[in-house]
Amino acid sequence: MTCSGRPKDLAKGQAPDRGARRHAAKGVRRLVERREALLARGVHGNKANVATARELACWVWAVGLMAEEA
Repeated sequence: MTCSGRPKDLAKGQAPDRGARRHAAKGVRRLVERREALLARGVHGNKANVATARELACWVWAVGLMAEEA
C-alpha cells in the first residue's frame, strides 16, 4: 500500500477546516504506519488490510463529526 505524499487538489470553493485537515493528515500517517507495523510483525496481509480498514472507518466517522460541528 502506498500513499501519496502530496495532498489532492481541492475543488473550486472548497476550504476545509484547518483542524479537520490536520486531523486527516495525522490519520493517514497513522494508518500507513499501523499497516506497516502489522506486516512487519508477520500478520497476514489480509488481516492487516482489515485492521487498517476498520481504523479508517472510525477515522472517517470522526472527521465527519468535526465537519458537522464546524
